[in-house]
Amino acid sequence: MQISVKAVFAAALLAPSVTCAPYNWDFWGQYTSAAASTPSATPSTSASAAAATSTSSSSNSSLSSDAQKALDLHNAARSDVGTAALVWDATLAANAQTYGETLVSQYGSSGTLEHSSVSDQGENLYWQGSSGDDIPMTNAATMWIAEKSEYNGETITESNYMNFGHYTQAVWKDTSKVGIAAVSDGAGGFYVVARYQEPGNYIGEAAY
Repeated sequence: MQISVKAVFAAALLAPSVTCAPYNWDFWGQYTSAAASTPSATPSTSASAAAATSTSSSSNSSLSSDAQKALDLHNAARSDVGTAALVWDATLAANAQTYGETLVSQYGSSGTLEHSSVSDQGENLYWQGSSGDDIPMTNAATMWIAEKSEYNGETITESNYMNFGHYTQAVWKDTSKVGIAAVSDGAGGFYVVARYQEPGNYIGEAAY
């Protein structure tokens, strides 16, 4: 699919295991039931490790300029609606990298986006074709956040999220951490995976 000068696809994770039909461009999503993502009273080992490797949203020398810009775009969007800034989380970024490599292994440069089965993390996906530039994470965040124009503060339903699900995950009120990875598809394109904790897009709730 061609959008502007680069081929892109995107998908927002809204829940494990329930797939919905494409909307106006190739967009697949899943919704979240409250029961499916009820947090445990005892932090898991992975959650503790993630907390230990989080970095602040201010400029961080360990991030590439592309990753920093993507984080800044998220936090500017969150500031606009009064939700707290996200911190970059190295564990989430590593998880995103691993899943991006899985997409490349399974789908090559086709741009096919299929969500992981992860249940304790939110997920946004994006693919940029070979006509794109070398800032895929920035491009992904820009595209996800552009869905703001489709969202008017309504509660999430099984059908309406396809208009704005990337945006609402990016600004979700209970999400505090993000990690993003861009993985080359071997043909000049990139798969971009963003992972979020806590996940957003709960049915019956609004983003902020």
